[in-house]
Amino acid sequence: MVLLSFSVDRVRARGQVLRGVTVGGIAASGMGQEALRAQLAEVGARLAAAKLAMRFDKRVFHLNPGELGFRVDVEASAQQALQAGRSGSLLRQFGWWLSRWVSAESLPLTASIDDGLLGAVVSELEPLAITDKPFAGGLEYADGTVRILAPRTGRRVDPGPLRGRVLAVLLDGEGTVVEVPLTEVTPQTDPKALSAAKTRAERMVRGPIQLVTQDGQVVINFSERELGAALAARVTTDDVVEAEFSVASVDKLLVTRRKGLEAPPQNARLEVDEKNKPRLVPSAPGTLLSASGVAEALSMAAFAKARVGVLPLLRGAEPEITTDDLLSLKITRLVSKFTTFHPCCQPRVDNIHRIADLMNDVIVRPGEYFSVNAHVGPRTTKNGFVAAPTIEEGEMVDALGGGASQFATTIFNALFYGAYDIIERQPHSYYFARYPMGIEATLSFPKPDIIFRNDTDAGMLFRCEYTDTSITVKIFGDNGGRKVRATRGAQFDIEKPPVEFLADPELDPDREKVKESGQIGWSVIVGRVVTYPNGEKKEEKRKVIYKPRVRRVAVHPCRIPEGEPEHTGEKCPVPEAGLDEDAGAAAPAP
Repeated sequence: MVLLSFSVDRVRARGQVLRGVTVGGIAASGMGQEALRAQLAEVGARLAAAKLAMRFDKRVFHLNPGELGFRVDVEASAQQALQAGRSGSLLRQFGWWLSRWVSAESLPLTASIDDGLLGAVVSELEPLAITDKPFAGGLEYADGTVRILAPRTGRRVDPGPLRGRVLAVLLDGEGTVVEVPLTEVTPQTDPKALSAAKTRAERMVRGPIQLVTQDGQVVINFSERELGAALAARVTTDDVVEAEFSVASVDKLLVTRRKGLEAPPQNARLEVDEKNKPRLVPSAPGTLLSASGVAEALSMAAFAKARVGVLPLLRGAEPEITTDDLLSLKITRLVSKFTTFHPCCQPRVDNIHRIADLMNDVIVRPGEYFSVNAHVGPRTTKNGFVAAPTIEEGEMVDALGGGASQFATTIFNALFYGAYDIIERQPHSYYFARYPMGIEATLSFPKPDIIFRNDTDAGMLFRCEYTDTSITVKIFGDNGGRKVRATRGAQFDIEKPPVEFLADPELDPDREKVKESGQIGWSVIVGRVVTYPNGEKKEEKRKVIYKPRVRRVAVHPCRIPEGEPEHTGEKCPVPEAGLDEDAGAAAPAP
């Protein structure tokens, strides 16, 4: 019967954990592989989220198990549980099965930590927690004298048992403190090596040292006192003592000396002279003064007869725009320019100048599409714009960035006469006499926009110049010799301005006051003819429609016609019948 029960039990438990097995505190009996994995993953997550305390001598530090790379191996733990009682001979398995009726088989979780991370944590915490660390010996400079600092015994972390203790506490999950094992260490530094290092150090600080760049243009002097402050002794892994200049100390000595020696990379750029001729200013890489390089140079110069060495100025970051980059763009001449004028000193002028500054020195490469709005960004106070009048839905209102259309018309005309491919632009709703009729543009964010494509083999450089009363956009590049002739037809579809009556009870019924004179609307066909060097021509035409602007007239309420918004139905007074005071007396009838 017992053997039969054993056989039946094994058949029923196929693919499941056998009776009486726990793993990591989970009663795993009867669990299939997927269910067991889920349970183990949950336990692993809980353990990884717990806090770990490590006691170094008298100080306790708390950290997250993740800082040690702790993880539960769910797959290995599950396989261990599933294999429990299924290994060895049949007789051994039968004996294992019998013993599970009186006691459980408790299996530990399979888990690991990262030895590298554990070592890094120990290296960080050990100096903070242990006050009696071993000292391998060193050198000290004071009052012009180098003296030896003798080695001394101290305590350090014993890495041997530490890993096992950490894992045991993490798997326990009860928040037990890890007692970090410490061991006493006695340095094996050779006294003769320390004495030799002292002799070398005395020579290193015997007098000032001078470092000079290879071109002789820059000289840095280090005094004996500064050299002594930077002096250090380094003990190698094989207990060899070496005198050197500390990189950290040298770095402090360079703080006040870096200015004027180090430089950020300089992009190649184009400057334009008074004759509108582009001139290339070459790029230059950045320069760096390396503390480690200077420390090494000082060590070498200390043993040179003249105590002079080479100052190592290193090549730093490369510029984003190199000389070759700009040369390849072939920006050689002024292609086009355009100027528009405006009254001085209005808020809109601040916005014109701001957008001009944002577009100044912009380079558009051959084949690139360019959106003015995408480059300039939203019209916000943070972006430098102020409130000024602008047209929104046909009405003049104050808005941030008002006046940007003055720049839009200017850059559009520069593109227009430069024969560049203009993808998108929108004229004003109403005509403004300060702009060329039909050949103008408006701009707002995010629409309307000005979008164009550089359809030439050369780059485009934008230079934006302004005064209190004008804005000029210049485009430098090479359009291949294209010529442009603007075309404009006669005005047609003339539309009279609508009249809007405004009620003013103070006015006499027979008088009116014009508040806004209004403007007629019309349409016009504008275009350009682009002539290429080979004589080929391309003609572009567009119909531009200007809406009539409302004429606003103030009248007495009785004069407002029926159907108008301010019509009241009030009747105008009728003059009384009678004689004119100036007509004189009536003559008697004959």
